[in-house]
Amino acid sequence: MVVQMLTVVVNALLAPVLIAGWGTGYALGVAGAGLATTLATALGVAVLGAYFVKLEHYVGFSAAQMPPRVRTWAQLLDIGLPAGGEFFLMGLFMAAMAIAFAATPMAGQNFGGRHAARVRETFRVACAYGVAAMLACTLFTPGRPSAA
Repeated sequence: MVVQMLTVVVNALLAPVLIAGWGTGYALGVAGAGLATTLATALGVAVLGAYFVKLEHYVGFSAAQMPPRVRTWAQLLDIGLPAGGEFFLMGLFMAAMAIAFAATPMAGQNFGGRHAARVRETFRVACAYGVAAMLACTLFTPGRPSAA
């Protein structure tokens, strides 16, 4: 929880610097938002790695446990594939959700920056892309549910 909070705070601090170029004079725009998230996540991974190496003694590495356990893998796949398959299909058939999730931070940042025209443009483009994605999915979805 602490590391997750750290990554959120680092992301919030880096985002305006990288998006709008605060202090640097070099604005990256949307790429800056992605870079801020990537850097914050990398920091979180590094902090968790250091935490486990230095402080956690009940988590360890045993070379004897390295050979693959095919039976255990099969059980994991038996449990995880249905849920994983559901998310895979959701990604295929609900591309509009991905567009909406991507547009949300852009609209929120522009709203916070008091750029109403950008918020409206983000909404317009996200709606257009979402409709296009759903139309494309509809064209490739069978018209007869019983045939699926």
